[in-house]
Amino acid sequence: MTVFQTWQQTKVLLVDDNDMGREVLRALLETVGIEVQEAQNGLEAVDRVETEEFDLVLMDVQMPVLDGQNAARAIRALDKENIENLPIIAMTADSFAEHRAVSLAAGMNDHLTKPVNLEILYAMLKNWLPAEKQPSKQQSANATVSKELSEYAELEAAFPGIDIKGGIRRVAGDGLLYVDLLNKYVDQFSDTERELRKELALEDKKEAIYRVHTLRGVAGNLGVTAVYELASQLEEQLTKSQKVSAFDKMVKEHQRFLALVQSYLTRNQPLPVKDKPSGSESEMQTLLEQLLPFLKSIRPLTARPLLARLQEKNWPDKYQHQLTLIVEQIESYQLPHAAEQVENLLQSIGGE
Repeated sequence: MTVFQTWQQTKVLLVDDNDMGREVLRALLETVGIEVQEAQNGLEAVDRVETEEFDLVLMDVQMPVLDGQNAARAIRALDKENIENLPIIAMTADSFAEHRAVSLAAGMNDHLTKPVNLEILYAMLKNWLPAEKQPSKQQSANATVSKELSEYAELEAAFPGIDIKGGIRRVAGDGLLYVDLLNKYVDQFSDTERELRKELALEDKKEAIYRVHTLRGVAGNLGVTAVYELASQLEEQLTKSQKVSAFDKMVKEHQRFLALVQSYLTRNQPLPVKDKPSGSESEMQTLLEQLLPFLKSIRPLTARPLLARLQEKNWPDKYQHQLTLIVEQIESYQLPHAAEQVENLLQSIGGE
């Protein structure tokens, strides 16, 4: 069992153009107490670094608007004190030495290969975060992951040939988040075959490479190994202007996984919501007081049962707006912000 440490008062900028990719990394970072801020491209990342303070930047390499390597160069050129000491970690699906060398030459400090291995990620954080930010507490992350994996064993039966355990492990053992990502896979990639065929017919190689690269990264995170490997081959073939021999095989595996996901989601649709009973203000206050410590310590798995109880009842109308915001922030893994909202709500209750 690997023992991971918990970082406190640590702020990381996560830069990735893909929403699903950011969700996976956010889960891994928040599991060990790190505050996560996000940027969707390199230009946004440069602006955030210029105006805010971060302890480390995780930077995807292949992005629209401004790619990760040019963003790193722009960050190093900022007129800002100690900017040369800000750790910037490149994230890419390419593990070859030449890709690492290009990232380092652009001003990055290290190179993290996707799909991200959580042990490697945490070791890299420990290596690059400043001494005063090093963790003082320890937690057994593998124990949490193992417990969660056992609770979602039925997924393995529903997805033959898919590395379900690896996929759930890559989201810090959060099986509910994994299922949510399955939903998003359908939404984001249902039209992949049609769009790719159109791009290849128009010889729009740049867009085709970007589409395959995005699919490759998400498939790797979810444990869809066949799609990941075939997308890797296809991306290389497109990049080197070779015959696209991997296209049909990749599409076949992608469509097989889509069918499995759609079948699973259809069988596991939530039951119709019944009328909720009314809850009292004092009962709501007790639930929020119990929830707050788990939000402050960035423990989303432990917070979930309390969140479910909070959603089981209708609370007084005057608190609905704040409660809705709290629920949305927890579900989007913005736990520090949710904790702040809970504290504000508890103060308003106590002040009445």
